[in-house]
Amino acid sequence: MKENTEKLEETAKMIGLKINAKKTKLMYLNTERHPIIFIEGKQLETVDSFNYLGSCITTEGGAERDIKIRIGKARSAFIRRGNIWKTTAFSNKTKLRLYNSCVLSVLLYDSECRRMTEKDINRLSSYYNICLRKIMKIFWPNKISNKDLHEMTSTKDMETLLI
Repeated sequence: MKENTEKLEETAKMIGLKINAKKTKLMYLNTERHPIIFIEGKQLETVDSFNYLGSCITTEGGAERDIKIRIGKARSAFIRRGNIWKTTAFSNKTKLRLYNSCVLSVLLYDSECRRMTEKDINRLSSYYNICLRKIMKIFWPNKISNKDLHEMTSTKDMETLLI
């Protein structure tokens, strides 16, 4: 164990890096053995998940937690522009373009790198359709199919967007 730690520190010094023990965390994937690593005499913390470039990476490898975080961030972006969705000063076409650039991009960020299940796609699709209905002012008593919604807004369904 001590040899591995010394090799790690030595390699980092050769490259010109200084490892910060307070900021460095360990996460083990697909391994039964979890070696203990020390940097500057301090044991590195082992974690089950961490955020990297805005995405949540977990030991389970699924995207469920990351999708929950993405929907939360997209919801925040959508709510911050609430006055725009309600106003009649902008056309629906302009609102949809704004939605695509400010909200949908947040929702789908890094989605091509995730392993998606049917449940994950349904969660994303549900939030996506809710936003489109709010922009188009289609409230819950007015029933409209998702297909009709996408035709009305000239958008694609979530499954098509993810492909």
